[in-house]
Amino acid sequence: MKRIFSLILALMAVQMMWAAKIPVTNTSDDEDEEGSLRWACKNATAEDTIVFKFSTKGDKTIHISSPLSTTASIDGSTWADSIIIEGTNKKANSNDDGFQGVGAFVKNIIVQNCYAGFHVLTRTHEILFDNCIARDCQMGFYCDNYGDVSILHCRSLNNNNCGISSGSTVLKAIEDCHIIGNKKAGIYGQAKNITGCRIYNNDVGIDVVYNSDLIDDCVISGNTTYGIHVSGKVKKSLIMLLD
Repeated sequence: MKRIFSLILALMAVQMMWAAKIPVTNTSDDEDEEGSLRWACKNATAEDTIVFKFSTKGDKTIHISSPLSTTASIDGSTWADSIIIEGTNKKANSNDDGFQGVGAFVKNIIVQNCYAGFHVLTRTHEILFDNCIARDCQMGFYCDNYGDVSILHCRSLNNNNCGISSGSTVLKAIEDCHIIGNKKAGIYGQAKNITGCRIYNNDVGIDVVYNSDLIDDCVISGNTTYGIHVSGKVKKSLIMLLD
């Protein structure tokens, strides 16, 4: 048993040794310019984390001409101010997404004016979005038939379509999110847990098209057509506060 434990520790040490923090130091969109976000996305590995280290303070806006994709994690909390990804066209198609591929987690990133702010296409690992914002896009978080996704402490605001869409699969969790002012559903599809969310002023608050396990402790108010539209079923308790 001691040998097995020692081997595990050794493997963890090797993994940590190979993992790196890849710094973004400028707001260029050129993948050949070292220090740009696109350069970091291209060169980082799945074990790495992309961090942000600029020479001047303040919010940083990175204007992108095409979707970003990476296997690395992205940690915007390494910068004291906002990291904003600015797209070019929120009404076109997936060629105008913000992110199309992400690593194990994305934290503290704002995406705006894209087709989908965060468009999950890969099927290789679990994904966590934490404290991210998708606003003024066509769709905020679009998990395209890929369910191993948790969306925690995020905001999806004023998108032309849905705030969060699960496609035809089940997301792992949507928790403590603010989903406000989306032209269609705030949440469309299903998740194992939709808990502690504030869902205001969408067309439909939650559109449960398939089966969800739990909708609990959500504040749902001011949605135009339905607060909750259930065409499938909710397997466990349905508890909400309507103001």
